[in-house]
Amino acid sequence: MTPLDWDKFTTLPGSPRDNFELLCRGAVTHAYARYGKFIALAQQPGVEFHLDIDQPDCPLGQPGRCFGWQTKWWDIPSGRAIGVGRRSDVEDSLRKTEKHFPGISDFVLWTRHPLTAGDQTWFYGLSTTMKLHLATEVELGHLLVGDAVLLRESYFGSLVLTPERLAEQHARAAAEAGERWIPEVHQASAAEHRLRRMLAEPDAWDDLGDTNRNIARFEAALDDAGTTLPAPLAEQTAEITAAGRDVAELLHEAHQQISNSQPSPLLGTTDRTVPQAPTAQPAVLRQLRALRHAATLPLTNLIAHIRDAAALARHITDHLSTRLAVVTGDAGFGKTQLSATLTAATAARPAGVLLYGRRLSARQTLDDLAGQVTAAGKPLASFEELLAAVDAAAQRAGCRLPIVIDGLNEAETPTLWPPLVRSLQVTLKQYPSVLVVCTVREAFLDETIPTEVTDILELDGFDEDLDESITRYFAHYKIEPGGADLPRELLSHPLTLKIYCATANRDRKQPVSAAGLPSSLTGIFREYLTSAAHRVYELTPSIHPNDVNQALDALGNALWEDRARDLPDTQAKQLCQDTHRRWQESLLAALENEGVLLRHPDGAGGATWSFVHDLMAGHVIATSLVHAHGRGIARLLGEDTTTARFNDTPDERHPLAADIFQALASAMPRAGATQLWQAVAEPLRLRALLHAARLEAAHLDSITVEALASHSDELRGRDDLLQRLHSTRAAPGHPSTHTSSTGSCATDPSPTATCAGASGSAQTAVSFSPTRPPWPHAGESIRTVRNPTGYEPGG
Repeated sequence: MTPLDWDKFTTLPGSPRDNFELLCRGAVTHAYARYGKFIALAQQPGVEFHLDIDQPDCPLGQPGRCFGWQTKWWDIPSGRAIGVGRRSDVEDSLRKTEKHFPGISDFVLWTRHPLTAGDQTWFYGLSTTMKLHLATEVELGHLLVGDAVLLRESYFGSLVLTPERLAEQHARAAAEAGERWIPEVHQASAAEHRLRRMLAEPDAWDDLGDTNRNIARFEAALDDAGTTLPAPLAEQTAEITAAGRDVAELLHEAHQQISNSQPSPLLGTTDRTVPQAPTAQPAVLRQLRALRHAATLPLTNLIAHIRDAAALARHITDHLSTRLAVVTGDAGFGKTQLSATLTAATAARPAGVLLYGRRLSARQTLDDLAGQVTAAGKPLASFEELLAAVDAAAQRAGCRLPIVIDGLNEAETPTLWPPLVRSLQVTLKQYPSVLVVCTVREAFLDETIPTEVTDILELDGFDEDLDESITRYFAHYKIEPGGADLPRELLSHPLTLKIYCATANRDRKQPVSAAGLPSSLTGIFREYLTSAAHRVYELTPSIHPNDVNQALDALGNALWEDRARDLPDTQAKQLCQDTHRRWQESLLAALENEGVLLRHPDGAGGATWSFVHDLMAGHVIATSLVHAHGRGIARLLGEDTTTARFNDTPDERHPLAADIFQALASAMPRAGATQLWQAVAEPLRLRALLHAARLEAAHLDSITVEALASHSDELRGRDDLLQRLHSTRAAPGHPSTHTSSTGSCATDPSPTATCAGASGSAQTAVSFSPTRPPWPHAGESIRTVRNPTGYEPGG
C-alpha cells in the first residue's frame, strides 16, 4: 500500500494536531472497539481515549487489560530529539492518567515519527505501574487496512470532502430542486428543530443553559430557606441538591461540548450516565408541607427542574445516538424545502449532502444513489464511501453532518427501499458523526420504511402560521396584497400557496398587485401547468411542452371516461408515452418532480397515479373535455349520462364531480364556448350559475349577471357569494361595475345591498333581503364531494 501522504493531510481543514488525534482514534475504533468499552471524553486529562477490553481474542490483549492512547502531533523532522519541553508534556500526561484513570494498564504514546534512540530509552525508563508502548505512522498504516481503508482515503486520498467541496455539491443538488426550495420563504418546523438537535447544532440546544441556571437559582433559594431545617430533613434535602448538581454538571459539560463544536465524545463514546432524579413527591417534601416550612416552595421548584434536567440529559443521549430519521408529510408540505435547508451550510458547520430518491431506478442499490456525489472528480462507488467521507469531514469540523435522501416515494420502485434501509441502519453504526434523513410521502411510509425505524417526524403544513407564510411568500414574489380579498382557503395549503404566487409573479422583476391576480383555479392552474411544461422541457429536452400538454389531456380524458381519480401505473405510462423511456427521462417522473402528479401504492406491490389535488385534477379533466369537444361541448353536457356524472347517487357520480364541474364553469368561457350554466340540464343550472359568479371580469358576461340578479331568492343566505361579488365588482371592467351602459352595483357589502345588471341600457335592481326564502340544497350540492386537502372549492 502507498505511504501516507502527510503533505495532503496537513492541508485538511482543522488543525493537524486535532486531525491526527481524530485519525488515530478512528483507526483504533475500527480495529479494536468491538472488543470492549471504548471511551473518549472531551478535554479529559491524560490519555485522550481508552479501551477497556472485555471480549476474548483482542489483538491488544486479554479481557481485563485497559489501553489508553496519548497522541502527539509534533511538527519536528524525523530523527530529531523531542527536547525537554515535550518530554515534560509526556510525563504530565502519564501522571494525570495514573491519577484520573487508575484502571488503565497500558499507556500508548502515538507520534508520527519514531522517537530517537535516546528518547526511547528515556520513555521506557519512566517510573509507572502501567506498561508503556510507542506507536508511529507505521502502526497507523497497519491499522488503516480492510474496513479502515475508507478512513484512510477520507484523510489521505480520494474521499477527502472539504467544506468548499461540500458547498459545491449542495449548490448543484439544491439547484435541481428548482422552485421546491426557496430559502427566503422557509419557516422552521418542529420536525426541523428535532433534526437540528440530532445534528448537535448549538442553537438547537440553547435551552441547556437555561436549565442549569434554573437549578442554581432554586438551589440558592433552598439554602436560604433551609437554615432552620431539622437534621433528618436537612440531610434528605442535601441529597436532592446533590442530585441536582450532578445533573447540572452533566448538562453543563454537554452544553460546552456542543457550543465548542466538540460533540464527538457525546456520540456513544462516553461513560457518563444520567443521575437518578428524585420522585415528584418525595417524603421530605410532604413533611415540609405539613410543617408549612419556608423551604417547601424552593424545594418543589428545584425538584421539578431537576426532573426536567434529567429528562433533557436523556434527550441529548437519544438525539445524538440517532443515526437514521424519517420525515413524512403530504404532497407539497415542504419535504424538499426542508431537505435542501437542512443540508445547507450554517455558521456552525459545513453543508451536508442532498440526494434524490427519484434517481433510484429498478434493480439499483444505495451504491448507485451515492454516485450523485463526486470526489476527486469521480462519482463515489458506494454508499459506504459516502458515509466514510462525510463522517470524516464532520469530525474535522467538530459537528454532525446530514445526508438527506429526499423523496423515497419518487423512486421507480418504492418497494425496494425496506431492505436497503435495513442494511443502511447496520452500516451507520460505524459512522456516528453522520445523520441520514429520509423523506417520504405519508401514503408510502409503510411501503418504504421498515418497522425497525422509530424516529419518524411529521410535517403538518402551515397550521397556525398561515398569515406569516403568506407574508413571506408575497414578499419573496413581490406581491402587494393591498386590500384584495385573498382566497385563503386555497392559500392555506403550502403547495397551492406556492402555485398561486409563482403564477402571479414568477420572474419577480417588478411588484404586482394581488388585486389583478387570477382569482379562479382555472387561471392559476393553467399558468402553473404551462410553466411546468416548459421546465420539464428545460430539464429533459426530449420532452417538448406539447408532449406535456397532450399527456395531460390524455390523462384527463382517461380519468373522465373511467370515472376515476387515479389511474394504474401501466395505463398512465401508456398515456404519457413512457413505456420505452428510462425512468429518469420519463414524463411521469418529470411531472411528479414538478409537483403535478402523485404516485400511490396500490396495495399489491404496484402503483397508481393521480394529480396532486382533486382541484387540479378537475381542472385537467375539464380542460381535456373542452379541448376534445370545443364549442360543441354543450351537447355533451346536455346529455342525461353527463348529468348523472355530476348529480347522481354517490356510487354513480364521478368521484371528482364537484371539482370538474367547478373547473368547467371557468374553462368553457375561456375557450369561447357558452357559459356552463347555459349548457347544463336544469338540475345543475343554479349550481353552475353560482360558479359563474366567481369568474374573472373578462369571462363574466352581462347575460350571466342578469341571470344572477333574477335568481336573487335562491342566492339568499349565500354570504360567501355576496362577499365574492362585493370583491370582484370593484375590478375595472367587471360587468357588475357601474358604467353608463352596464348598470351599477352598490359598494355596501351588507345583505340588503342592491345590484343592477344590464344588457344594453336596461337595468334590473335586486335586493338581497334576509326575509326571502333560502335556496334549497345550494351548499349541499357544491360540497357533495369532500376534498382530501381539507378546504372547499374556491374561486
